[in-house]
Amino acid sequence: MKRLTPGLLVLLAWTMPALAQSTAAVPVLTADAKVFAPSPDPDVLAGSLRNPEDLSPVSAVLERTEVGDLIVAVVRLAREGRDEGYGLRLYRLQDGRATHVWTLIEVAERDRAVEAGSIQVARTFIETNNRGDADAFLALFHPQARNFRSSGDPNRIGDRPSRTLVDAASRERFYRTLFGNEQQAQVTANAVIALGDLVVSHDLARLPNGTSVDGLSVYRVRDGRITHDWYVYSELRE
Repeated sequence: MKRLTPGLLVLLAWTMPALAQSTAAVPVLTADAKVFAPSPDPDVLAGSLRNPEDLSPVSAVLERTEVGDLIVAVVRLAREGRDEGYGLRLYRLQDGRATHVWTLIEVAERDRAVEAGSIQVARTFIETNNRGDADAFLALFHPQARNFRSSGDPNRIGDRPSRTLVDAASRERFYRTLFGNEQQAQVTANAVIALGDLVVSHDLARLPNGTSVDGLSVYRVRDGRITHDWYVYSELRE
């Protein structure tokens, strides 16, 4: 039986409203939870604050992964008994309750072919990195691809543009040097999930110095190439 972590309990509460209402120990949101709408800007991962009452209820959790204090889930949305499509949501937890909810994207219908293609791009990204194939790795990026990291502000995700990877030329210099010196991490995908043109990869990276890092990345994939790369979370493993 799967261990009921605090994160899983929150998701169970989302999928079973009656349980959430009757079990005071497992509230869905904290009283001051911050809820964010999808961003209308393709260069921005998280949108603006929205009223929590406008957040469509979840009728089912379809796919999920959990790392650190974050959960990412593909969910089915419903309101007043009517299906409202699907959402990709990122939750930040504290003591088993959600303090932040980011809806990264909402779609009326799932395009399984597009999602499968995006997942394959994410897996190929890892495979080409692990074998040090700079040509194949760099070919996965659109020439105008943008790279981001999180600034550390708990109310933001993937909000800081990379200072190292600013264009195609700097990206090529960086990775050709990295691969040429055989300094790339060896990466294992713990989970890869997708909705619309976004794909989330929860990875374990083993660095050349022997340390391991749990990481969470979000990619926007269009026409088989990465147009945006947001590295939203990392945590050293002991």
